[in-house]
Amino acid sequence: MLMHKKKCHLYSVVINLVVVAALFFSACSPAHQYEVDKLNSQSYALHYRNLDSTKVLAKRALALSGDYPTGYAEACNNLAFVAIAKMDYKLAKQWLNQVEERSDNQIELLIADVQNMRLCQREARNKDFYAYREKAMRRLRRIGEETDNLPPREYQRAVYAQSEFAVVASTYFYYVQLEKPMMQALNQIDPDALEQDTAQYLNYLYNYGSGGAITHGTQHEILQAEFDMLIRCYMLASGPNPYPYWQANALQAISEHIQDEDNREFLIRNNLPAFQYLNIEQMPANLLAGNFAQRALNLFSSYGDVYQTAGAIQEATSLLPDYAFKGSESVLGTTFSGIVGSLIVVLVCVGACYLFKLFRKK
Repeated sequence: MLMHKKKCHLYSVVINLVVVAALFFSACSPAHQYEVDKLNSQSYALHYRNLDSTKVLAKRALALSGDYPTGYAEACNNLAFVAIAKMDYKLAKQWLNQVEERSDNQIELLIADVQNMRLCQREARNKDFYAYREKAMRRLRRIGEETDNLPPREYQRAVYAQSEFAVVASTYFYYVQLEKPMMQALNQIDPDALEQDTAQYLNYLYNYGSGGAITHGTQHEILQAEFDMLIRCYMLASGPNPYPYWQANALQAISEHIQDEDNREFLIRNNLPAFQYLNIEQMPANLLAGNFAQRALNLFSSYGDVYQTAGAIQEATSLLPDYAFKGSESVLGTTFSGIVGSLIVVLVCVGACYLFKLFRKK
């Protein structure tokens, strides 16, 4: 009887300790952690689908994350992504500074470093690019030691950070014409690790297919391998929940691949079903490059990426017929495409300035 009472007393003490521990940890955890994580995940999922929705969801997460530094930092990273796409680099920098000031989460700090690398690439700040790259590499080494022990959500953020670091670095090295470092950066991406992140897998397909990353084989073999990557990117991006950003990038890259007549004939001959799928407007073969470029421009414009829209305008207008104007010695003014392209780019720049003001007010 006495032993029974002792056992009951022991069980009572254990239960009380469990209750006290539960109350203690609930009191210490952020009040809206679940809601903030959910909003940030939804915001991230829309990165390459809808910039306006990405911003709205991140703002909601930000408003609820006053006592949750990691959630606050993630929301700032989402907002910086939108600002970079809108070419509002000053605002993007402000959001990235907030990540460093408000959080010590190494994964979110790594993502902020990578976005700073992209900013430096866009603004041609080469010295700063390498400084942020070194910071990111140190964090990558630190996180890499613990990756397997991370909770599922943090693991996915880490995989995103690692793949985005490789993509941004390879893009920078591509533009400064450093082929070997570009290849080394791309080879760091593990496509199998991206199976849970469709957007990053599309990123991987596009960067391998757009040109320069595949070097083994004959010219036609390389051309075919790149096209395989791009058509896979386009078709996957055109699923039930489409990614217009990657649809546009894939179309633009395919357009570039078929501007040369010999390349166009080779690809169409060997991939007729794919081109029948792509050629929704039944254009003749010699007009496909221009058609794909125009469709890419429309997608970038509706998605809202100012930087990509400006590039797409330049690409589309370069494919307009070159009607020469007699008596003009200006390089810019000798062709119809040059004149139209220049006027459109000027209009886009003026429109972009206006959009920046509206974006800041919001």
